[in-house]
Amino acid sequence: MVCVLAFNGPAHERYLYFVSLLFVGTICGFLHSLVFAGYRWDDPWEPHDAEPKANWRENAPPFIKAVLIACGASGAIWAVLQLLGHDGLKSGGWYLFYVAVFTPFLVATWSRLKFVNFRAAVPTVLIMDLVLSGYEYLLLKEGTGWAYNGTIIGWIYVVPIENVLFIYPVAGALVCVLFSVVSRHLNDFKAFWLLMGGLTCIFVPVEIIGIGWLKLWDVDQFKDQSVLPIWHTNLEEFVYYLLFQALAGLLYVWFDQNLRPSPRARYPGRAP
Repeated sequence: MVCVLAFNGPAHERYLYFVSLLFVGTICGFLHSLVFAGYRWDDPWEPHDAEPKANWRENAPPFIKAVLIACGASGAIWAVLQLLGHDGLKSGGWYLFYVAVFTPFLVATWSRLKFVNFRAAVPTVLIMDLVLSGYEYLLLKEGTGWAYNGTIIGWIYVVPIENVLFIYPVAGALVCVLFSVVSRHLNDFKAFWLLMGGLTCIFVPVEIIGIGWLKLWDVDQFKDQSVLPIWHTNLEEFVYYLLFQALAGLLYVWFDQNLRPSPRARYPGRAP
């Protein structure tokens, strides 16, 4: 029903952003029920989460290189475009903004990569990059959601180059790493919701700074297509961040449960 409303019903014209988020929320709800079946808030933590993962020394360097290459590729394209007479520094504002947002997290979690299940993280990152790029293509192609204020390096169809190459894959990678850190001494269910709460406290000021102070993107012009306009943004913007961070976390947990060298052991508190 949500899919029909999002792509065929009257909401397609007026409230595509909100109704499409209902579709994403439905997927998140299904995954949540799947990966946390039998969990309770006060269950004990899973001992394997506090142990370094097998082969992490071999897997961590390529993971780090991939992040650096993702950042560097966007920067290199930007530099070439500057040499060719592109719009100057402002055209890379969106890229620089997320370099500044991501860098403290990359530095803080650098020594915690030994707790990451890379067999789970890699497919999560690839899926999130594809899903987020496709979702942005849908909204921008339909002329709804948000508009960038000349701060983009360039485009792949209607999606910013830096989103596809850098922002989306690195954001997914950070959710995986942060979850592996938070879940070391908490059960997966509690770790997931505490991480979502912590990320919410981060992305709210990120939205306010990016829109209100730096004016990197504009949501105001889409007020007529919004369920609840708030200041210079809207409700959908905050739901967007929450749902896609949740989707990355849920995918990582599902892959962590199912992509293991040996079957996942049952721990006290887990339903059989």
